[in-house]
Amino acid sequence: MKKVGILLITTLMLGACASTSQNEESASNASSETTTSQTDNSSSVKAKEQEETEKKTQFIAEAFSTLLNYDNDTYNERNSKIDQYFTQETLDGLIGYEHLDDTTQYVSTIEITDYYQNVGDNNRFVLTADTTFQVDENQPTELTNIYEIQLIEKDGQYLIESVETTPKPQQTMIP
Repeated sequence: MKKVGILLITTLMLGACASTSQNEESASNASSETTTSQTDNSSSVKAKEQEETEKKTQFIAEAFSTLLNYDNDTYNERNSKIDQYFTQETLDGLIGYEHLDDTTQYVSTIEITDYYQNVGDNNRFVLTADTTFQVDENQPTELTNIYEIQLIEKDGQYLIESVETTPKPQQTMIP
């Protein structure tokens, strides 16, 4: 009788262990599925954020290319497009009142070298750009500038709301 009791208790314990093992395995599988789902969601969110950042960066590149890549022939076209990228207040601060003499030959170019997005505000960017401006046959003026940019979204379109520019110390300025 004692042997039957011990055998019964052992069988129950083995059954309980097997049941616990199956429950742990089920819980582990559910946890894996949840983790996989969370990873998929996280990857999806990161991909969407990356895509949005790329759109903003492309917009900024187009804006500054329109603003600073021009010559006598493209100046009027530039002025007709520029308000698609900048708020009027920002444009007033950037270009103020421009009037270029039609008899003077000028060329302005920009090459954006780096983009940085603010970690805490994904609508704030910093870019560095090399700008060259040449008037007539004079030696071109070359500057590297650092632009701090604040984007806004208005009616489903981006606009650059503010630009702060700082000249980067130039090679010719360093002794």
